[in-house]
Parts: sequence; structure tokens; C-alpha cells
Amino acid sequence: MQIITNKESKWLQLLLNNSNVGILIVDKNREILLVNHHLCEMFGYEENELLGQYSEKLHASYETSTEFAKQAFDFLLQGKAVEIEYQLKKRDGTLFWAHISGDTNEEYNEYVWTIADVTQRVEEEKSIRAKKERMELALFGSKAGALELNLLDAAMYYSSQWKRMLGYKNDELPTLLSTWENLVHPSDAEPLMPKVQKAIDAKMENIEITHRLKHLSGEWIWVTSKGLIQYDSDGKAFSVVGIATDITKQKNIELTYVQQGQIIEQIHDSVVTTDVHGSIITWNHGSEILYGYKADEVLGKHISLIHLEEDLDSFRINIESVLKYGEYNTEFRAIKKSKDLIDIDLSLSLLKDEKGKYTGIVGYAQDITKRKKAEAAIQYINENLQKEVDAQIYEIREQDLRLLQQSKLAQMGDMVGMIAHQWRQPLNAISGTVVNLSLLSKMAKLEPQIVEKSSSFIQDQCQNMSSIIETFINFAKPEKESALFKISHAVDESMVIIGAQLKRHNIKTAIKSTSENISIIGHEDLLEQVIINILSNMKDAFDDSTVQEKLINITMRRGAALSGSNVPIIMIEDNAGGVPKEIREKIFNPYFTTKEQGKGTGIGLYMSMKIMKERFDGDLIYSPTDDGSCFTIVCDGVR
Repeated sequence: MQIITNKESKWLQLLLNNSNVGILIVDKNREILLVNHHLCEMFGYEENELLGQYSEKLHASYETSTEFAKQAFDFLLQGKAVEIEYQLKKRDGTLFWAHISGDTNEEYNEYVWTIADVTQRVEEEKSIRAKKERMELALFGSKAGALELNLLDAAMYYSSQWKRMLGYKNDELPTLLSTWENLVHPSDAEPLMPKVQKAIDAKMENIEITHRLKHLSGEWIWVTSKGLIQYDSDGKAFSVVGIATDITKQKNIELTYVQQGQIIEQIHDSVVTTDVHGSIITWNHGSEILYGYKADEVLGKHISLIHLEEDLDSFRINIESVLKYGEYNTEFRAIKKSKDLIDIDLSLSLLKDEKGKYTGIVGYAQDITKRKKAEAAIQYINENLQKEVDAQIYEIREQDLRLLQQSKLAQMGDMVGMIAHQWRQPLNAISGTVVNLSLLSKMAKLEPQIVEKSSSFIQDQCQNMSSIIETFINFAKPEKESALFKISHAVDESMVIIGAQLKRHNIKTAIKSTSENISIIGHEDLLEQVIINILSNMKDAFDDSTVQEKLINITMRRGAALSGSNVPIIMIEDNAGGVPKEIREKIFNPYFTTKEQGKGTGIGLYMSMKIMKERFDGDLIYSPTDDGSCFTIVCDGVR
């Protein structure tokens, strides 16, 4: 029978694990590659305790393992399959006898072993041999035990060999009918005596009965008793003399065949055997389910009835391959009785008789139609997945850009007020200068140097106003290209935009840096947006605070103590009282705001967090202080 690893055929795993023999595959170094469920139970191990171990683990000792390897190697040198009965060791140290069959898989340089526990048979054979020796002495070579039933007084005679057959000594069983009645299996006892009586009533001379008797060990043995009924001159039966033979071994073999047939019949996959000409010999229940034909509809017919006509050439090639190599695995389209097409995974092996002559082919087939459809669906998904991912990424990117622009627009509304406030002072100064020039002109006191000085002053004020507008325009522009910039410059530019508004609210700011050359690569305008967002939120926090001296401290330094790596950080602290504990975890959520309706969008801190994580590979961290809040901007990309 073909042995196929789990890598080659998933469906065969069920067949292996339901086998009534242990199956073991090792490589040339005797490392265990595969075991089935029955083998694990036989030895008392879990599967993972055996895989990757050496087969010496299953032997009684290193010496017995070496001797077994020598015997097996001698078989292989003679070109024979290995057939050995050898003593092995279970996990708990118990030794047992096993029948070991095996051969090599030269293609993969592996050895395939089937192991059956034959301890009971070996022990029974030992017992039988001992009994046989005693029987030969007692009955001069007779292989059967004798017994006689006296029908007149129900007395029984049991020969010493009959007693030994059941494990008893000659003086251990009383010569009574009840002795036999107590030893016979309950399921067999009821029909036996009526059968004897029926034979007597029919004046039969010979009778044969098969039943089980209880051995001294407690086990049941199968016995065939052939008896001669003796009649007197009046035709009345007076005695039944019989010879009993132990047939337990034959019964066990028959039972094994029956169990193997039941296993094959219960397998959900198809198992079909044909002769060498392709005529169907066996057709299990799994085949009936798979192909739709009942066994009596196909037995004797050619196996080509389940093949498409256009696939017959491939079918012949498959047969040639199995005849050449002894086994073959393929996939093909099969046609059911209903004319539906199904995809089949097929494994073929040659059947041989006891002389090694090819007698037919056995095929194990599994329906893989669903798997094929799933594979096609997965292939389609894989081909189209990248397009869908790209589309989703594009949509997320566009949404982020919209939120980013929305955040900027929200800030720009506040900046209009900032610009108006910052322009008011230079406009007043220009207006005063113009009025002063006009008065001097009317008084005839306007001198050239006064005009030149006033003109220079007006130009300076206009330049200052232009600078404010330029900063505002740069902030309002779409995202710039990534470039190297100093974080101190980003802080200064942010203060140009929002600084005047902070002063108008009587908020003092202090800026300090441990280094003037802390630089990063990124989008400077985005970092400015984060800083302005934080400062704007702090300004609003002071509106709800009763603190007299309003302070904001901005510190720039490297953050080895904070993040474990030497990255730039900007710490912005205030003394506005801090964020209430119950909402601290929510402040970075989108659209969460504590401001009155219409005064806040709730996306400022959310977008600031996204900017730092996604654009600067950094972070934005909130932490409470004794009298306010601290926002730590963590940047990456140090230069």
C-alpha cells in the first residue's frame, strides 16, 4: 500500500490515523518524520514527543536497536521488504512484541514502517507451543483436545490436552457438564445445546460447532468442536464424542480483515480497486457518495466510466506511470453519474499477491472541487487586492489632507484677528507720522531731514506689516516639500503668527533651547501647525482660568531621558490649571472639544497627533503638571 506524507496528501491523514496498525516514517539517520495516531497510543507518547526524535527511543535498549537495524539492513540488501517480530519499549518502560514491516522509499531516502502489537499472539503462541509439547506427550502428537458428553447422566470427560488448551492443569477442572457451561461465552451458550438436540432429533451422526471458551487468564479463545453422536441399537443417542481445536489465531486474522474492510467502508473518501485490466473489483461507500454510483452498478465495469473522453489519453499515461513506478499521484476531472464534473485528487498504488505479482491497482480519491474554487477565488483576490489597497490608501490620504486643511482653516480664522491686531499698532504709527508731517508742512517747519526720517520710519512699519502677511501666506499655503530645518525657526515662525494674540491676552512666553542647531528633516509648516494648535488651546485654557500671572514656557532640547533615544523634543507648558482627569484620554480623539458650540472643531489636537506620528515618525504626549499642562512634541529624523 502506498504511504504518502501529510505534505503530499492531506486527505490521507484521516486514513492513517484510523489505521489499526502503527505507521512510522524515518529518514536515513533514523530520525522520526511521521507517526500516526495508533502508533502514539501503542507506545504511550504524544505525537510531538516523537517527531524529530531518533527511532532508538522506541527500542528496549541501544543494543537491541542496533541489532534490529542490522537485521533490517540484511533484508534490504537481499532486495526484500522487512518482516521482523521484535521486542519494543513503551513510554512507561513496558516491553511488548511487535510485528514490524517496512521498506525503503528510495526517491526520498526514507524508510516506511508499519508496526502491530502482537504481544498477545506471541504469548499465546508460546503457550500453544508449550501445550503442544505436553499434548504430544499426552496424546502422541494430537493437536486437539478431546471431550465426551454422556447424554444419560450428563457426565463429561475432558482430556488433559483440552484442559491445557484453556490454561488448566489436568486436575483443576471437575468432569461435569457445568464445567463447560461455566466456561462457554454467554452469547454462544444459548444456541449451542439446542443445536446439539436438533442434530440428535435428526439422527445426524456428525456435528460441528464454533464457540468461545474462557481461558484461565480471563481471555476468550475461539474453539471449533467436531463431534460424533453415538446411538444405541434402539436409535437413542447416548454419547457425543468430540475433538476441540483452538482457532483463535484464525479468528483474529478474520476479524482483522473484517475491521480493515469496515475502516475502508467507513472512510468518506473513495477507495476503489481494479484488476490489471481496469475492471472494478471493489467500490466502497465513499465511492458511492463521491461518484453517485452504487457498488452493484459498477462492479465488473471499466474504471474509465468516471473519466471524460477527452481525458482518456491522460488516464492511460497515469496507468503507465503507476505500472512503472508502483505508485502515482495526480489530479483529474471526474464525471459523476449525474454528469456533473468534479475535481479529484487521486493516489494510485499497485496491488501485489504473496509472490509479489501485480494483481491490480488501488486508488484513493478525494473531492477537491471546493478547494479548487477557493484557490481560484484567492488568486482573483490576490490579483485585485493591491488595487483595492491602493484605492483605500489614496482615500485615507485624501481624507487626512482634508482634515489637515480643515484644521488650518480653523486656525486661519483666528489668524485674521491676529493680523488685524498686529497691524493696528504700525498703522497707528504711520497715521501719526503722516499727521505730524502735515502739521509741520502747514507751519512751514517741514525740513528735508524730518521728511527723510519720517519716510524711513513709514517704510520700516510697512516692511513689518509685509513680513506679517508673508508669514500668514506661508502658513496658509498647501503642504511644502520635505526639507532640513531648525526646530527653533519653526517655533519663531509660530510665535510671529500667534505671539501678538498671546500678548493681547496678557500671556507671557519664555523660549529657551539647549542647542541652536537642533535640526530635523520634514515639513516645517506642519510642525508650525502643531505648535500653533497647542499654543491656541493654551490661550483658550487661560480664558477659563483665574490665575493672575499667565505663563507659557517653550523648551527645545534632545530627549534621551524621555524616549530612550537622542531625538529632538519641544516641551510646551502652561499654568492654566490643566485638563480635567476624566477627559485626558479623550483630548486626542477626533471631534472632541470642551469649547462652546461653534468655537471649536475638535480636530486640532487629533490632527497634531497624526502629523507627529505619520509625518515625523514621532509622537505628541500630554502630561499634567502641578499647576497646568505640558505637551511634549517628539520628533525623529535628527540631523
